[in-house]
Amino acid sequence: MIGVTVMYRVTSLLLSSLLAWLAYGKNLNEISSWLIGINFTAAVFSINFTYFGHQLSRYKSILDRVTGRQWLNIGLLIALPFVPLLAFLIKPAFHAYIALVLLPVVIYSAIDNARLTARYLDPVDYLKRTLTPKAINTYINDLYKQIAFEVHAHKKYLNNIKKFQIPLHAWSFETDTLGLATNDLWDKLTVVVKQSVLNNDYPVFQTTLEYIMNLIKCSYELKSKKTDDYQELSGVRSMSHKRLRGLIHWIQEEDKEGIYIEAFCNKLCGHLKSHEALEKPLENLTESIMSDVTYLGSVMLVTKQCSEPMKVLNTVHAVIELAIHKIEKDIKDGHERTLEKYNIAGYAYLIKSLGKDATKSGHLHFVYRCMETLSYLGCNAAKLGSRQTVVACFECLVQLGRICRKEKLGCYWGRCIIPLHHHAEEFMGHILTWLVQKQVQDGAFMLKACAERAYSRLRGYSCSIKHQQGMNPKFWITQINDEKAGKPEPHVEEEQGRYGYSGKVDYSDHNDLTEYVLFDHD
Repeated sequence: MIGVTVMYRVTSLLLSSLLAWLAYGKNLNEISSWLIGINFTAAVFSINFTYFGHQLSRYKSILDRVTGRQWLNIGLLIALPFVPLLAFLIKPAFHAYIALVLLPVVIYSAIDNARLTARYLDPVDYLKRTLTPKAINTYINDLYKQIAFEVHAHKKYLNNIKKFQIPLHAWSFETDTLGLATNDLWDKLTVVVKQSVLNNDYPVFQTTLEYIMNLIKCSYELKSKKTDDYQELSGVRSMSHKRLRGLIHWIQEEDKEGIYIEAFCNKLCGHLKSHEALEKPLENLTESIMSDVTYLGSVMLVTKQCSEPMKVLNTVHAVIELAIHKIEKDIKDGHERTLEKYNIAGYAYLIKSLGKDATKSGHLHFVYRCMETLSYLGCNAAKLGSRQTVVACFECLVQLGRICRKEKLGCYWGRCIIPLHHHAEEFMGHILTWLVQKQVQDGAFMLKACAERAYSRLRGYSCSIKHQQGMNPKFWITQINDEKAGKPEPHVEEEQGRYGYSGKVDYSDHNDLTEYVLFDHD
């Protein structure tokens, strides 16, 4: 860009010099009025075309002010045509020569103004100039400083613990900052994203997603600047997450065809499948994007603007599967990663969340696929010995099955009349076949009590899993009968609280969908 500008300037000066040399000694008075007129014409038309170019641009909102260089060109275009007139009043013999020499300069200013307008209204070029690594680093550091003031005020509030009682949830810090007062990069990105969606400009939208992901990564990769500044760091990350979620919500409202929602979803899924995310599946950035991509999947299901979010389901499944394999391998190699086994199991509940939204929106095929995915995940976890993930899969399958039974949802396939809650039990059986591989002499196996409770919850009646000699399959699920009542015993779970308070869930009441965590009872 600088080279082109220099070339134009040199060319205009050379043309002015050439015209001055050619006109030397010649009488230009006959065309003096024409020379003055063409200067004024070029100036007026240039300013008008620059204005119309801005008004007709689809991205005029990104140019919020006239730049200094544009003001310089406009000033030259207004002032230079008057120079020959002033020369005519002072020394009439030279006014025509001056008008001729100034003509290339006026034309250069007109061309330069048009080029600048086109450049400043180009969204891709705008993003390149605005979101440089230096600008992003400065922006995040400014956010950190602003949030630090809020953290200081929050700590002063917590010091009042001696004056009044503070509830537990009030101890956590949540920033009020959602951007900077001036030169906010999220504001600039939001403008381009919104304009690209409204203009149906898919290539620009894709380019903007690259810059969004880069800004999010930089926000989450911000290094600690002092001891005990985790609240400042979490504030920067929280702000970025809120801005991203707000952008997703706006696109959901405006994207009637669903193209841009799917593009956003594909971009997030692409990051989750990257080597960086798969190597650190429990990093803050990965957790945040897992949450966002699940939210996008829910949007696609509930609004019915897009096809079923199979890519979301497969991506979440892939992240969990690969993480389990890596964690279990590290444990065998002597590394301590027990806590991570519990954390990675929490991702299974994202699949349950998608399945629940699918039941509400009537996507029976997707409900089935969520159950199937949980089955595959549970089988692999059982094979690798990841107890926590197996328990999570059981719990998710049970809840999805209970919802399907209450809503009386049948199988999506026209050739199958098995209801979906029976399919849920079928998928639990797939996991069970792996659990019973490592049985002991008395018929016990890994997570036996947990599996029995899961089946009891789904059926609504107390169940036991018994080993039957000489039969195939060797393990059978039987319902426990109430001898007095002469019918299956309802499965009821109770919890005793402090001071005599208690609660219970009667799973035989199929209208009660109370969710209660499934514990590892072995």
